[in-house]
Amino acid sequence: AIHLNGDDNGWMQVYFGGVATVDTIRVLNRPEAEYAHRLQDAEICISDKYMDDPSFVWESDCSYTGILTDSVDVQVKSVPNVTGRYIIIRAGASEINGFGLANIEVNGNLVEDMDIANSVFARQGSTEVDEDPSPFLALDDDIDTYQHTDSGPTLNWWSARFNGELEVTGVMVINRQSVSAKDRLNDTKVYLSDTDCVPSSDCTEVLNLATELGTLTGSLSPQYIPVNNLGGTDQYILIKGNDFLHMATVEVYGTNTPEAI
Repeated sequence: AIHLNGDDNGWMQVYFGGVATVDTIRVLNRPEAEYAHRLQDAEICISDKYMDDPSFVWESDCSYTGILTDSVDVQVKSVPNVTGRYIIIRAGASEINGFGLANIEVNGNLVEDMDIANSVFARQGSTEVDEDPSPFLALDDDIDTYQHTDSGPTLNWWSARFNGELEVTGVMVINRQSVSAKDRLNDTKVYLSDTDCVPSSDCTEVLNLATELGTLTGSLSPQYIPVNNLGGTDQYILIKGNDFLHMATVEVYGTNTPEAI
């Protein structure tokens, strides 16, 4: 995330999806050393208000504040169980070009845990009966769990419906964290679609009309697929393997259309 040159009021905010108790914040500067100084003296805030609320006042509305440096290493902030809805980062007072960030990670707990099964609908073409097969295990934010289809070339697909129509900007998939099983994600394809697959079908007709985004490999590292200039919005992500399909985490990034908010 990079501000335009000349932005002397550079800031960004992220909504947690509810009220959360935060314990740790990790921030990673953009990697180019010649621009790292732009994060010097940038400030972090945990707040119940968003930055562009007309009544927002940094000094009184931030339940936690911290200062960042120009380091290109991960900067870790320990937060004493502060509660809020947003993390906000703003450039230092003397920075006239905003800042760049490679990554923000906020660790903690939602005060009221999200009911994933009722907020996001997921399904898969088959299940492996010897293990917990739930398709929601790719959405539980736990890298140690994974969804698991049965073997075979036809029923090894997974899908999830977005909460409304989404203009997608990227997809991230993390493989099952097992060296012996990692190659099962080789040649797995990722799609966006306006139509979901039918249970117990091979999903061929839907996939033929879907938009293919990219192909995954057997890596154990996170795999990010950028999505550029597709136009329009979609309602489903579809992922189709060649044999067993194992995924620990699937994340889709984008913006809801105004009608869906």
